[in-house]
Amino acid sequence: MQCHNPGGVANATYTLHGQSEGSTVTYACNTGYMYEAGFLTRTCQSDGTWDGVPPVCTGTCGLPPTYNFTTQSYTGVTSGSIAEFKCNFGYAFTSGSIQHQCFSPNWIGNPVVCKDVLSTKEVTEMINKIEKELTVDKKTTSTFHRRKNCAEDPRPSSKKIGLIGMFIMTVYFCLILILDCIGGGRKE
Repeated sequence: MQCHNPGGVANATYTLHGQSEGSTVTYACNTGYMYEAGFLTRTCQSDGTWDGVPPVCTGTCGLPPTYNFTTQSYTGVTSGSIAEFKCNFGYAFTSGSIQHQCFSPNWIGNPVVCKDVLSTKEVTEMINKIEKELTVDKKTTSTFHRRKNCAEDPRPSSKKIGLIGMFIMTVYFCLILILDCIGGGRKE
């Protein structure tokens, strides 16, 4: 019995070596694609079927890109794979995509940029700049202005107490002056 034409496979080519019992068909993944599962060679059986299952060829992106001052890890190089980037010790992430994804034939993601950690001089300059921006002139605060003004008390009882205090002080000073005058006259 003869096997029917096995047909093509996505992202692969095939070579048919006959269609009679014992004949084979050989598959090869296209450039940029990688064999993932199935059979690359299948044989025509006596019942007119091909043994095994057709191969699966998955698109690849090749190795993920490399960026200065980074370390990468990735789950694979086929479509859907993820590559993660980290800045090396002593460097800080400034821009880009920490994760890239493989969409055959390219890795998709913005380039990762890692910059040297700030020098001591840069840190000092940054601290001084922030300190200057956050410093408040004490003479412009409401607390400063309130401290220089007397508080008013509009209650009538407060005014009466104040007047009585002024009366007592006036009488006291007058007595001192009178006594001083009287005592001053004896000395002469």
